[in-house]
Amino acid sequence: MRSSEHLLASVPATALALAAVRRQCSRTRLAILGAYGLGLGVFIDLDHFLIARVYAGDWHHLTGALRNPIAAFSEQEGIFDDIRDMMYERLLTHVLVGGVLIGLAEGLSRPLAVVTAVVLHCHLLCDFLRDNRIL
Repeated sequence: MRSSEHLLASVPATALALAAVRRQCSRTRLAILGAYGLGLGVFIDLDHFLIARVYAGDWHHLTGALRNPIAAFSEQEGIFDDIRDMMYERLLTHVLVGGVLIGLAEGLSRPLAVVTAVVLHCHLLCDFLRDNRIL
Protein backbone atom coordinates (compact mmCIF):
# COMPACT_ATOMS: atom_id res chain seq x y z
CA MET A 1 0.00 0.00 0.00
CA ARG A 2 1.04 3.56 -0.51
CA SER A 3 2.03 5.68 2.49
CA SER A 4 -1.06 7.85 2.09
CA GLU A 5 -3.29 4.76 2.26
CA HIS A 6 -1.51 3.52 5.37
CA LEU A 7 -1.95 6.95 6.93
CA LEU A 8 -5.69 6.82 6.23
CA ALA A 9 -5.93 3.31 7.68
CA SER A 10 -3.93 4.40 10.73
CA VAL A 11 -6.46 7.09 11.64
CA PRO A 12 -9.25 4.75 12.81
CA ALA A 13 -6.74 2.24 14.22
CA THR A 14 -5.07 4.95 16.29
CA ALA A 15 -8.45 6.34 17.38
CA LEU A 16 -9.55 2.88 18.50
CA ALA A 17 -6.33 2.37 20.47
CA LEU A 18 -6.61 5.81 22.06
CA ALA A 19 -10.20 5.09 23.08
CA ALA A 20 -8.98 1.94 24.81
CA VAL A 21 -6.34 3.79 26.86
CA ARG A 22 -8.00 7.18 27.33
CA ARG A 23 -8.69 6.70 31.04
CA GLN A 24 -5.02 5.97 31.71
CA CYS A 25 -3.64 9.05 29.96
CA SER A 26 -3.74 12.81 30.11
CA ARG A 27 -4.86 14.77 27.04
CA THR A 28 -1.27 15.67 26.29
CA ARG A 29 -0.18 12.05 26.44
CA LEU A 30 -3.11 11.03 24.23
CA ALA A 31 -2.07 13.63 21.67
CA ILE A 32 1.50 12.34 21.70
CA LEU A 33 0.31 8.74 21.39
CA GLY A 34 -1.98 9.81 18.53
CA ALA A 35 0.90 11.37 16.61
CA TYR A 36 3.02 8.31 17.34
CA GLY A 37 0.30 5.96 16.07
CA LEU A 38 -0.14 7.85 12.82
CA GLY A 39 3.60 8.01 12.24
CA LEU A 40 4.11 4.35 13.10
CA GLY A 41 1.41 3.29 10.67
CA VAL A 42 3.39 4.88 7.84
CA PHE A 43 7.02 4.60 8.89
CA ILE A 44 6.97 0.88 9.76
CA ASP A 45 7.47 0.52 6.00
CA LEU A 46 11.06 1.67 6.41
CA ASP A 47 11.83 -1.99 7.00
CA HIS A 48 11.45 -2.39 3.22
CA PHE A 49 14.81 -0.70 2.89
CA LEU A 50 16.40 -3.43 5.04
CA ILE A 51 15.04 -6.08 2.68
CA ALA A 52 16.24 -4.12 -0.35
CA ARG A 53 19.69 -3.87 1.27
CA VAL A 54 19.84 -7.65 1.59
CA TYR A 55 18.86 -8.19 -2.06
CA ALA A 56 20.85 -5.35 -3.63
CA GLY A 57 23.93 -5.56 -1.43
CA ASP A 58 24.03 -1.83 -0.82
CA TRP A 59 21.90 1.04 0.44
CA HIS A 60 21.18 2.74 -2.92
CA HIS A 61 17.40 2.46 -2.43
CA LEU A 62 17.57 4.29 0.89
CA THR A 63 20.06 6.91 -0.25
CA GLY A 64 17.95 7.56 -3.35
CA ALA A 65 14.86 8.07 -1.20
CA LEU A 66 16.74 10.38 1.16
CA ARG A 67 18.10 12.43 -1.76
CA ASN A 68 14.63 12.88 -3.19
CA PRO A 69 12.06 12.52 -0.39
CA ILE A 70 9.24 14.00 -2.46
CA ALA A 71 9.66 11.25 -5.04
CA ALA A 72 9.90 8.70 -2.23
CA PHE A 73 6.30 9.54 -1.34
CA SER A 74 4.90 10.46 -4.75
CA GLU A 75 6.54 7.73 -6.87
CA GLN A 76 6.62 4.83 -4.42
CA GLU A 77 5.97 2.15 -7.01
CA GLY A 78 9.40 2.76 -8.57
CA ILE A 79 11.59 2.73 -5.47
CA PHE A 80 12.25 -1.01 -5.52
CA ASP A 81 11.90 -1.69 -9.26
CA ASP A 82 15.14 -3.63 -9.45
CA ILE A 83 14.18 -5.97 -6.59
CA ARG A 84 12.07 -9.05 -7.19
CA ASP A 85 8.73 -9.27 -5.43
CA MET A 86 9.26 -8.69 -1.70
CA MET A 87 5.74 -9.55 -0.54
CA TYR A 88 6.58 -12.40 1.83
CA GLU A 89 9.74 -10.81 3.18
CA ARG A 90 7.86 -7.55 3.73
CA LEU A 91 5.14 -9.23 5.74
CA LEU A 92 7.72 -11.24 7.68
CA THR A 93 9.78 -8.19 8.62
CA HIS A 94 6.61 -6.36 9.67
CA VAL A 95 5.80 -9.25 12.02
CA LEU A 96 9.37 -9.46 13.36
CA VAL A 97 9.93 -5.71 13.75
CA GLY A 98 6.39 -5.27 15.05
CA GLY A 99 6.85 -7.93 17.70
CA VAL A 100 10.05 -6.30 18.91
CA LEU A 101 8.41 -2.84 18.95
CA ILE A 102 5.41 -4.12 20.89
CA GLY A 103 7.68 -5.81 23.43
CA LEU A 104 9.77 -2.67 23.86
CA ALA A 105 6.65 -0.53 24.14
CA GLU A 106 5.22 -2.84 26.79
CA GLY A 107 8.37 -2.31 28.82
CA LEU A 108 7.84 1.44 28.65
CA SER A 109 4.08 1.79 29.11
CA ARG A 110 0.90 -0.18 28.62
CA PRO A 111 -0.85 2.58 26.58
CA LEU A 112 2.17 2.80 24.27
CA ALA A 113 2.06 -0.97 23.76
CA VAL A 114 -1.67 -0.88 23.00
CA VAL A 115 -1.26 1.84 20.37
CA THR A 116 1.73 0.03 18.87
CA ALA A 117 -0.06 -3.32 18.69
CA VAL A 118 -3.32 -1.98 17.24
CA VAL A 119 -1.67 0.23 14.62
CA LEU A 120 0.80 -2.46 13.51
CA HIS A 121 -1.96 -5.06 13.34
CA CYS A 122 -3.98 -2.74 11.13
CA HIS A 123 -0.95 -2.03 8.93
CA LEU A 124 -0.16 -5.71 8.51
CA LEU A 125 -3.80 -6.56 7.82
CA CYS A 126 -4.00 -3.83 5.16
CA ASP A 127 -0.82 -5.12 3.48
CA PHE A 128 -2.14 -8.67 3.55
CA LEU A 129 -5.49 -7.66 2.07
CA ARG A 130 -3.83 -5.59 -0.66
CA ASP A 131 -1.27 -8.25 -1.51
CA ASN A 132 -4.06 -10.76 -1.94
CA ARG A 133 -6.15 -8.34 -4.02
CA ILE A 134 -8.96 -8.30 -1.49
CA LEU A 135 -8.69 -4.53 -0.99
